[in-house]
Amino acid sequence: MTLKIAVIGAGVVGLSSALCLAQNFPTCEVTVIASEFYPERQGITSVHGFGIIGHRREGLNTNPKVSDWLLKTREYCRRMHPTVAELAGIRPIDAILTFHEKGEQGLNSVLPERARHLQNLKKITEKQAKELLPLSQDGAMEMLFPPLKAEHNLFAFETSTYVIDSSLYLPWLKNELASLKMSNGEARVTFVCRKISTLDELTSEFDLVVNCAGFNAGRITNDPNIFPIRGQYISIEKTIGIEKVIAGRETVVCPRVNDICLGGVYQEGRSDTQVDPQDTESILRRCETLVPAVKGAKVLRVDVGIRPARYGGARLELEWWQRNLKPSSEVLNAKKLPVIHNYGHGGTGFAVHWGCALEVARLAKSTYSERAKL
Repeated sequence: MTLKIAVIGAGVVGLSSALCLAQNFPTCEVTVIASEFYPERQGITSVHGFGIIGHRREGLNTNPKVSDWLLKTREYCRRMHPTVAELAGIRPIDAILTFHEKGEQGLNSVLPERARHLQNLKKITEKQAKELLPLSQDGAMEMLFPPLKAEHNLFAFETSTYVIDSSLYLPWLKNELASLKMSNGEARVTFVCRKISTLDELTSEFDLVVNCAGFNAGRITNDPNIFPIRGQYISIEKTIGIEKVIAGRETVVCPRVNDICLGGVYQEGRSDTQVDPQDTESILRRCETLVPAVKGAKVLRVDVGIRPARYGGARLELEWWQRNLKPSSEVLNAKKLPVIHNYGHGGTGFAVHWGCALEVARLAKSTYSERAKL
């Protein structure tokens, strides 16, 4: 029998998981199920944000494996052929990251040394940072690192990474999936616009389900740990002199293929998607302070994205779900359904997506040995 896989979610985590599974199981059939697909609908979380392969903060809500997933995602970007990468909206970029924390201990509480090492962050001195960025101007530090504390220190790092333009990458992933064929020429991947309320809806149809439902994963699995983080972003026209990612605490200037993305805000617990004019003004003022070339650039759009975060960090694990089988069901396992959860990544979805997809494929392969025991 042909292995039938369902992937819930059509954001970057869902589509990349579907593609990685299709590559690792060459004869399987994959169904991607989502309430909306990009570019037909613009509400998908993955459309909003920077697409930087990197992360700048860790805490109680960070999965300890995030740095390893990020490293694998960066390697995936590095190995991609330049022509393919251009079509997918992936390009290498240099970055300067700044922090204002209470000594090394404070810095380690935000971004531990191991995470900095894996991201190949190279420390530069405070003097060098202020030569590269206009941080010595009156009021600059107060604006970028509120509330500014005298006992804190400025830390700065340089690195090379990648930026993924979601407006190109999501369609590229979908096209890659759509191009896969079975031996008889029929499509291996089907896209279904459908809202899933519970995993029980899929137990009689599929041999494996991958839950990449993002913010909706909490409802589907009754997970009380999912919570929203509101982000707001400004897209401006490409501007001469802005070639690097420049980042402060919440202030980011990120050049992409067709625009420059400015941000941002990091508002835990908020899920409203209306543009806040005060946030827009704050983002512009902070980005102009950090990168003066931003001032006067034409604003293309302002949008809001809700990051699907999770208390305790992203959930990426295998669970065996009790089936509710119909008499006519033809599935490989008649007792329990293997479900791989891959959600709750917050603002790191792009940064870790391929590393997580590889883990999904590994867990999927492990179900073969487990099936015999059930």
